[in-house]
Amino acid sequence: MILVATLIALILERLIPELDERRSLHWFAVLRGRVWGALPEGLRRGWAGLGLALLLPVGGLGLFAGWIEGWLWGLPALLLAIVVLFLALRPGGVDEAIDGYIAARAAGEEGTARHHAQNLIATEMPADLEGEVRAVADSVLWQSLERLFSVLFWFFLLGPVGALFYRLCVELAQDKDSVETGVAEAARAVLAVLDWAPARLLAGGFILAGSFEDGVAAWTEDSAPVGQSEDAVPDFATRVEAGNRACVLRVGRGALRAEAQEITSELGETGLMQADVSLVRGARGLVLRTLVIWLAVLSLLTLAGVVI
Repeated sequence: MILVATLIALILERLIPELDERRSLHWFAVLRGRVWGALPEGLRRGWAGLGLALLLPVGGLGLFAGWIEGWLWGLPALLLAIVVLFLALRPGGVDEAIDGYIAARAAGEEGTARHHAQNLIATEMPADLEGEVRAVADSVLWQSLERLFSVLFWFFLLGPVGALFYRLCVELAQDKDSVETGVAEAARAVLAVLDWAPARLLAGGFILAGSFEDGVAAWTEDSAPVGQSEDAVPDFATRVEAGNRACVLRVGRGALRAEAQEITSELGETGLMQADVSLVRGARGLVLRTLVIWLAVLSLLTLAGVVI
């Protein structure tokens, strides 16, 4: 069931982007508002607020999934798994932004390329062209963890409940109201822990899908987490997040042999400056090949009876 549900959900997500609008979590915001509205102020904050916000949707899904298990040869359970996984895979038009960025840079459309790059890069935009291309490639690698691989990992492990739990934690970690009550900080800590294993498995997939020797060398490299100074004393969530990010980006860059690739530009026939963005194409290709490896491993586990 897990393998079939995964394949169908990924096909829907990849081939029918028009369904993105169906993946809105507005219902969760409404439900959360009603639950919190009925609680004392103290129970809306921090870890208590996080637990109570997740209890009804995640607990309700678990009870419902258990209730329908075995009905009609498992078809209702399969349908539920497909719907929940499809909802848990985050929308956002990342593929469209990558395509738009590659096309704009190839055509020399500076403004359009910078616009797409800003949508992809969560941090401050680099001023130089080489820094921008490398930052976009890094973003493709890193966003694949939160948007795809972590969701799949917890779906493989815990079924629909795991996928929904992860997606709702992402939603709470980014919600403005949750920031004010401390719920976002608690959700960030949970997400950092949830991402730890998928980040290492994703890095392992990069090694198999890219340059093996360079990927292994990057894995064993002893370096500080990306973006973290030696003098900083971050909190738990920041520390684990930085470690996850460092692992994914360091190994991903190694598997891509990114340091050896030069970012070149030349004046095109139209008189506009065209840039080589093969590193971004390579990053997306590495993610897709890694996804194929994960699905192949899931298929073997299904055949072995480890995953149902």
